[in-house]
Amino acid sequence: MKLETKKTIAKLQNEIRRADAEGYKRGIAEMMAKYEKSATSTSPQVPARSIAEKLERIEIPGVAFFESPLSEAMMELQRQSRKFDLTEPVPTKKGVQIFVKSNGKKEPNVNIHLNAMTLGNMIQFITEMVGWKYEVRPDAVVIEINDSSNLKTQQFSFDTKLVQLMKKQILGEYNPAHDPFAPKDEINFMKSEDSREIIQEFFKYIGVGFNDFKGHKLKIEGSLINITHTDPHMARIKESLALLKEAK
Repeated sequence: MKLETKKTIAKLQNEIRRADAEGYKRGIAEMMAKYEKSATSTSPQVPARSIAEKLERIEIPGVAFFESPLSEAMMELQRQSRKFDLTEPVPTKKGVQIFVKSNGKKEPNVNIHLNAMTLGNMIQFITEMVGWKYEVRPDAVVIEINDSSNLKTQQFSFDTKLVQLMKKQILGEYNPAHDPFAPKDEINFMKSEDSREIIQEFFKYIGVGFNDFKGHKLKIEGSLINITHTDPHMARIKESLALLKEAK
């Protein structure tokens, strides 16, 4: 048994040397410890939880930040995540690593009070408030400034007939005229002839929202609509308006 173990360890050592020679960073002590633990343990290894799962599962009682740099706020959330990661079976894997990549930009300050909620929701609220974005990676959450280069700006024209077609399209979905229990705001919208309001409701209807923190813009001036949005949403707007214009 001892001879077999020595052969296996020697094989692992050779593998480590080959990996290092190819430029990979492998910890010899970590690999040996992992082998020895699996060789002596009689219980199965329990895998660590994924980052995405932790973001939905870890509940933070509440936090408050006042003029706190974004990186400091995230360091506090990281500390809280370790404290309240109650079901993680691997002690060294408790919590979630959170990194802020400023890329040379000045970090915004965080001013917010959040009640008890999941770690994921806290990160989402804070990043949206300061106009930054976050990405869930296999080993950590990375937060960086929102790059507006993926936003496109385009201008569209409209007239009264197009606006009325927008209104008919929306009302065809929920038509409150035949529902005596319809919410008052829907009934008021049905009677509205405000082009601006109808256009805004139309974009909601086709699933295009406008978030100032993400750089989205909707401006209606005269008979022109100026929109700044991402490519997928811009494509949806173009397609929807083209279908309406075909029906004119």
